Amino acid sequence: MMKKKKITPNDADELNSLDEYELTDDTKSQAVSINELTQGSASSITIGHSVGEPVYEMFEKFQQLVLPADVLTLEGEKYFELVTQICGESFKELMEVLSINNVYKLLLIENDVLLCFDKKYKELEEITQRTCLHLDDGTIMLKPGLRLDFDRFMRALHAANNQNCTQENTANLNDAFFSSFKKLIKSFHFNENDDTKNNHAFLLVFIENIFSNLSKNKNNYRYSEHVQQFAQSLYILGGRNIYEFVRLNLPSAIPALSTLDDSLGKAGVCIEEGIFRYNILQNHQKSVGYDIAVCSEDATAVIKKVSYNSAANKFSGFPISLKHGIPCSRQFQTDSFDELKSWFENKDKTHYLNVHMVKPLIASNPYSSPLLLATYGINNNFKAIDVLNRWIWMFENARQSNVRIVAFATDCDPRYSLAMRLATVFFGRINNMPICDRQDAFDIDLPKNWSSWFFMGTRQLFFCFQDSIHLCTKLRNRILSKKASILMGKEEVSIEVLKELIEKKSKFAHGLVKTDIEPKDRQKFSSCIKLSSDDVFTTLEDIESSQATRIYLHPLRCIVLAYVEHDTSIINRIYYSWYAVFLCRIWKSWLDIIDEKDILGYNVADEKDLFITI
Repeated sequence: MMKKKKITPNDADELNSLDEYELTDDTKSQAVSINELTQGSASSITIGHSVGEPVYEMFEKFQQLVLPADVLTLEGEKYFELVTQICGESFKELMEVLSINNVYKLLLIENDVLLCFDKKYKELEEITQRTCLHLDDGTIMLKPGLRLDFDRFMRALHAANNQNCTQENTANLNDAFFSSFKKLIKSFHFNENDDTKNNHAFLLVFIENIFSNLSKNKNNYRYSEHVQQFAQSLYILGGRNIYEFVRLNLPSAIPALSTLDDSLGKAGVCIEEGIFRYNILQNHQKSVGYDIAVCSEDATAVIKKVSYNSAANKFSGFPISLKHGIPCSRQFQTDSFDELKSWFENKDKTHYLNVHMVKPLIASNPYSSPLLLATYGINNNFKAIDVLNRWIWMFENARQSNVRIVAFATDCDPRYSLAMRLATVFFGRINNMPICDRQDAFDIDLPKNWSSWFFMGTRQLFFCFQDSIHLCTKLRNRILSKKASILMGKEEVSIEVLKELIEKKSKFAHGLVKTDIEPKDRQKFSSCIKLSSDDVFTTLEDIESSQATRIYLHPLRCIVLAYVEHDTSIINRIYYSWYAVFLCRIWKSWLDIIDEKDILGYNVADEKDLFITI
């Protein structure tokens, strides 16, 4: 018995490759069938209908045709080539006979174009003979394969046409939206007052730039100056990952990274290792308007790696040699693979990155931003004389850029400390380098009654001092050290006093938490501010044996007020700085005169071990 069942998309591909299926035709319904030959039974699956009825049910499983992007505009020879490629030569001849010479005409035909085979047209006799199956009674049927090819072609054309219509509708909606948005912006500009203009000026420019780019091709995106400045700030402050996250989620809002790199390069933001940017310093001096500045220097540990700068054709990551303290820029340039191999085999990678910053001193703007002057990798192999030579060289080059460096600041590495003493002739000098005798040195007019306390010379080329942040963290780390013993009178300065304060007193009274006295980051400056607050001094008075700890925290408090706080007046800065100096001098003098038996219980070899190291 033969059963009928409808084909499903999942069955279509399998039927093409199996030998158990036989293709037959039904003369009554003019349908094409596949007979399933099994033991004892057979079933028939209809996959085709009459000549003029398209079969779309099966195409869900078929891979969609990939048509040219401009398929809807094809005509003439290009159109006929496409028909021949997909449907065959016979359908190309059919299109020529029917005068359908472009895609536009083919899509406009409402009825199935293949209905022409139902009539015996003389012009189609030869084409009909090749494309159809013929029965003895004169009935014809289009070959199933050709039927499927043509229906698949038509379906792809309709899909492309629908997509094009959707895009045109979207574009029209976008144009209408952009037009309405521009009217809204103009209306806002007309109605805004000065306060609103200042608060929302960038927002309006930013949104307007986005909608302006959305109506263009990606290659024609343009960005206003304000948007470019915003993009540069976002990249510098947030980093590459944050910038890419914002750019991908706000299409057309900010430039791509390649465009941003070009703009940063033109703005002078890209820094070459070992190059001191005195030309940028001169431009910065003219734009900001200052004459004097402080130069700070510090080195930080970095991950050892080597990178290549294609713009400068040089390798970075190897420690740069110092010639009289000045870095030899572009030292690692080569076109030789053997030389590069030798560098990797024989030279160590950079341990530290040395950074030089210039901070303008402007009375009207104490919060002015610093300028990055130079940066380069070092291996920490230098001497105090190298530091001194570099400072004098930087001082002279900055003068040529119309900037007078009045002070150098850094941490108190012994080599930097010695360089400071030599530069200021503070209990040390270099005989063949009369720094303070130069004509461009300035004189310090001291009151006469200060001379017995002020040990530094009254004629200086520039001042030197330890960076206040480093100084504060060093004082804080000394008291928090578990191995240190700090003696002051009959009491010991101890972290246990601060722990007792946190345990017994409410946080609302002193503001301290355990991470302030046990910081994982030893350079964390915020805990220094908390430890030197008035609330801590007040609450410590209620803690037994806390007098030495309170006295020790006074220099920390004075340094913050004298060198960190922006609102401290000049006279108060002088007061607090000398307060800290005199307190340390009295403490050190007391340690020098105490009896050795008084320090036996502290397990130290010398009185200086009971003092601070600054």
